[in-house]
Amino acid sequence: MITTILIALTFIGIALLLFKAFIQPLYRISFYTKQGLKQKFFVPFLGLLYQMIKDMNGKQKDAMYTLKHLPQNIKEQNLDGFVANLGSTPVIYLLDATLIGEFLQKQTEYYQKSEFATKMSILLFGKGVVFSEGEEWKTKRKLLSNTFHYNLIQDQVKLVLNVTEKIFEQQDQNSVCFLQTVEKIGGDVGLMSFLGADINNYTLFGQEPTAGINQYINQLMSYMKNPLTVLMGGYLFNNQVRGSDKKVKQGSQEIKNLLKKVVLDVIDRTKNQMNDGKQNVDTSIISLMLKNGQLKTEEEIDELVILTLNFYFAAKDTVSRLVANLMYYIGKNDHIYNKLEKEILSFKDEEINIENMKKYNYLEAVIKESLRVCGPSPFLIQRTALQDHNLGKYKIQKGTDVNCVFIYNFYNEKYFENPFEFNPERWLDQAQLEKIKINPFSYLPFSGGSRNCIGQYFAMMEIKAIMIYFMRTYEKFQIPENFQYHIIIKTTIETKDHLTCSLKKRVK
Repeated sequence: MITTILIALTFIGIALLLFKAFIQPLYRISFYTKQGLKQKFFVPFLGLLYQMIKDMNGKQKDAMYTLKHLPQNIKEQNLDGFVANLGSTPVIYLLDATLIGEFLQKQTEYYQKSEFATKMSILLFGKGVVFSEGEEWKTKRKLLSNTFHYNLIQDQVKLVLNVTEKIFEQQDQNSVCFLQTVEKIGGDVGLMSFLGADINNYTLFGQEPTAGINQYINQLMSYMKNPLTVLMGGYLFNNQVRGSDKKVKQGSQEIKNLLKKVVLDVIDRTKNQMNDGKQNVDTSIISLMLKNGQLKTEEEIDELVILTLNFYFAAKDTVSRLVANLMYYIGKNDHIYNKLEKEILSFKDEEINIENMKKYNYLEAVIKESLRVCGPSPFLIQRTALQDHNLGKYKIQKGTDVNCVFIYNFYNEKYFENPFEFNPERWLDQAQLEKIKINPFSYLPFSGGSRNCIGQYFAMMEIKAIMIYFMRTYEKFQIPENFQYHIIIKTTIETKDHLTCSLKKRVK
């Protein structure tokens, strides 16, 4: 009897697995293939992710290889998108710039961020502004927009330069890892500018906070790659089934506890400054919130902690990955390095501020080209349709996931000549600029629409300040002969091996 029951349960389990892995996703995908969308990259549960892992671990050594080469494939040149799967859900990947533009305009009305893509992040760190929707998102976005006002960004240039100098001076000059160095700069600047606090006055997991958070992120990435976590992550985490579930939850709580302590310390300090009549207390979000009568409840303080985490990870990851990739490309191309060096040193006697940064045309071109070729955000965070609606010529069903493949257009000859060439000159050539401007949605390194990156101008200022300091301070570096530019996916796009070089200061 027991054997019969076990056999029956086994068959039921296999049937359910086959239904979830093949029948359900293929049936739902057929709704879109009948409309003319091409089905690509169907793999049970993994979908496009499988192809990216294959490219990452194969001879291409580039997780984005297939997507970068799609525009060069004659059979795929007229694609405006394709449909794949993630789990048992159909996912529409938009390629056409006009279709991407329409989606970005509609996203707040018809979509919310996919539960598959956000569930674990929300469980670990809360919603913040990144994962909020509707009126809640609008309120948080409005609050954050006050901290990215032009005048406030201008006030932070000196902070960026001071932190950059301090962090580079702390490194072993014979072995400077660009990614780790700029991670620390980005993280420290993010918290200092956002909260008005020096996080290095605190410790996390018995070490300085940036190192502690990086240690936790590495642990979290291993946890997220576990097959059981992929299939049942939310359930396992909520019920603390495994030791790894408990360890990950405990780590996230310790990070939140640290930031809450920082926030409370800054609130006390800022209140004291206000009570003493000091005026220079309006550059952090805490002083702005206190002036608006906020931060009086535990709930408001906890929400600020979550917003701080959002900002910290964005500041640390985006800037560091971009600068590390930029360093590789200028180090690899002497003519680009020499031209950039010449421009930056031609202004060496001028103060580094927002206004003077406008003179660095070639530096801006190098940054834009880095964002195109190796930007940290080739996709959106996946969205889920909240209701049936039309997108272009397609009918989108409620529950379908949609994403934008920005990198497809970055490597499309329709907009960028010789797209696999790292060529900053394209951003200074009027004819090429006109080609890029054919469609305003062809180049969106910081996304677009109402949910674009709120910190993009701060990030651009920070990258410029770091690069100007670096080029004024150090001579040309050499990329080690054994360095391999192997692109992988972690929290964002980065290289498997981190570019580490010996630096020599210029003679003043």
